[in-house]
Parts: sequence; C-alpha cells; structure tokens
Amino acid sequence: MMKENVEIVNRTNNPLEANHRRLAGTFGAPHPSILNVAEVLKQEAKNYLDQLAD
Repeated sequence: MMKENVEIVNRTNNPLEANHRRLAGTFGAPHPSILNVAEVLKQEAKNYLDQLAD
C-alpha cells in the first residue's frame, strides 16, 4: 500500500552538492555582493572552527 501525503524533499547523497546547496541558501541572492560573500564565508569559517573546538 502506498503512503499518501508524502512530502518530497530535494536531497542529495553527494556531500559536496549538499554543502553547495546549504551555502548558496545563506547568501540570500543569486548574485550577492562581494561584501556579502566575505561576511558569509567569515561566518562559515567561524562555525567550522567552533565545531573543531568541540
């Protein structure tokens, strides 16, 4: 029997594609300014270092 009302979620098994999708979503625009890119990457680096420290 098939389930009804199943929510379909776009997902990938490729970690690189998953990271790209997540990172692209943080910019908020298809063509962000260089300052926005720098701020997002700075925050990403901080988050990564925080994860390493834990």
